[in-house]
Amino acid sequence: MPHSGLGIVSLILGGIGALFESALAFAARSEAASGGTTVDNSPALATIVGAMVIGLLLNLTGLGTGVASLFQRDRKRTVGTFGIIVNVCVLLAAAGVFAFGIGWGA
Repeated sequence: MPHSGLGIVSLILGGIGALFESALAFAARSEAASGGTTVDNSPALATIVGAMVIGLLLNLTGLGTGVASLFQRDRKRTVGTFGIIVNVCVLLAAAGVFAFGIGWGA
């Protein structure tokens, strides 16, 4: 049996989302350290936040395609399972970073 195309897409989106989110988290941290602490006075930080939302949408799409790949009867489910694991880990890490950032700012 061949691997599921949806599972492969899920894993690829999870990897791209993980790279996207981690790179943007570092960019946001360096922007905040340089004095741009709010979105109101820093267009670069507003762009970073918008790009992080796009990254999260990539991961949610990857999660959806991973779940859909589990329902294909004539395909292997291994890659789809790994895609789900990667996407869930990235989403949980992003939620943790956001929670830490909110707690840090309070």
